[in-house]
Amino acid sequence: MKSSRSDSSSAFSRTRSATQVATALAALTALGAGFNAFAQTTPTPAPSADTPVKQERIEITGSSIKRVQGEKALPEIVKNISANTAPLGDGASITDGTSGQRGFNGANLRGIGVSSTLILLNGRRLANFATPGDNSGVDLNNIPAGAIQRVEVLKDGASAIYGTDAIGGVINFITRKDYKGIEISASAAGTQEGGAGKRTANLGFGFGDLAKDRYNVFGVVDFQQLDSLRSTQRQFIKDRPLATNLPALMSSNTFPANIDISGTQRTALINAGLLPAGTTASRVNPTAPNCTPFGTVYAPTGPGGRFGCSFDYMQDTEIYPESKKLGLLARGSFALNDDHTLFAEYMQSSAVTDYVLSPPPVRFRNVPVSVLPTAYRTALTGGTLANTVGSLRSRLLMAGNRTNEVTSEGSRLVLGASGVLGTWDYDAGFSRATNTANDKYVNGYSLFNQFDAGVRNGTINLFGAQTAAGQALVDSLRVNDEARKSKGTTDQLDLKLSSAVAKAGGGDVMAALGVESRREVTEFNP
Repeated sequence: MKSSRSDSSSAFSRTRSATQVATALAALTALGAGFNAFAQTTPTPAPSADTPVKQERIEITGSSIKRVQGEKALPEIVKNISANTAPLGDGASITDGTSGQRGFNGANLRGIGVSSTLILLNGRRLANFATPGDNSGVDLNNIPAGAIQRVEVLKDGASAIYGTDAIGGVINFITRKDYKGIEISASAAGTQEGGAGKRTANLGFGFGDLAKDRYNVFGVVDFQQLDSLRSTQRQFIKDRPLATNLPALMSSNTFPANIDISGTQRTALINAGLLPAGTTASRVNPTAPNCTPFGTVYAPTGPGGRFGCSFDYMQDTEIYPESKKLGLLARGSFALNDDHTLFAEYMQSSAVTDYVLSPPPVRFRNVPVSVLPTAYRTALTGGTLANTVGSLRSRLLMAGNRTNEVTSEGSRLVLGASGVLGTWDYDAGFSRATNTANDKYVNGYSLFNQFDAGVRNGTINLFGAQTAAGQALVDSLRVNDEARKSKGTTDQLDLKLSSAVAKAGGGDVMAALGVESRREVTEFNP
């Protein structure tokens, strides 16, 4: 059995009466695999009375006791699990306002939370996604899909065995362990309206027969590429613009920029014929009501108001990001004899995801009147009028769409041994797993102080096309650098023992003992 988040612990516990222990274990054995266990089985023909049958013993996720294969429970595939409620995927993590967990794909059993669903690979832990946030857990991008033989799912809570991060349940990805030959596969998929296409390819190979040659080595290389899905690629979004359906959800940051003015300045614009008499608006746009597309639209009940413009960011954003995923898993096994096997397993993976949002919204405060379009500049200059406006609310189209490139890399090395000691099954191993996450700005982000200065001196135009000098300044201020990087490391040493210790009316009385020492370290550098 395993303990959670402790440096050293034992799952062995004492009870007041040996009779109580025997009775409880016998009852559990009689119920078979019904408690919290799912395992893959293969139907076999019934043997004749004269044919001896060797019962293969298998390990079941959610139990430390090995059982015979005839107990029959059914594994489930993650994508078909109704209990996998509100998982964290690329589509959800793209809206993460803190940008802390972009690139993280996590399962969520029973809707309790990603941090309460434990992910295992061949029964052992991986390192959690390194960047901290509201959710913590294993990034599913780090598991090579082509290496998976089956998936075992424990939909009930398993905190008694695995710890508090298994309150929601456990998903155990089981890889091939004794494979011979070569396997190549590829696939491609698309959508009717474009976007969100997917292409995959994987290569598997193996040699050596563990039963005959006493060794087996196999490896799998898995590649996936997913295309982005833009809001412009779906007609239902075009048919339901925010301006007429949900204007309050639009943005007041537009291009050309909205101008926040004082009451005195509003009077000056009315006197100049740029606003109608009786206007009470404090936010105006020189192009309203003919607001300039793309994204900038006229919506009288939107945040831009009747004499301003509003920005419909759903006309220029990404629903699903582009990503590339490459994974490798290799495993070698060597049988010392019929009772003892040594094994080593290595996994390496990388997932690169590009998150593209609408151009950055920026508010420049107390900006000189001299940078406004000619008509507004003339009307608001002179006399006792202030030489600045309250603010310019702009959408920086000239800087490009905000784009983050998130790279998540995972690795894991396992060295172990399994077999039989007398009547006891044992499994012992040491593993080191790491995950690194690197979030990099690649477009749309600028050095603000210098950009602000360029707006104030008139080099950067927030109301129309840029001059060559203006665009050159914008390009020179673009940030192309790491925004945050992090690394998580998990070291684990574990030993499990199980055996039949007595006979009872319901079958064998089984016992299991286990000990685990685990150390987790996370480094985060914003």
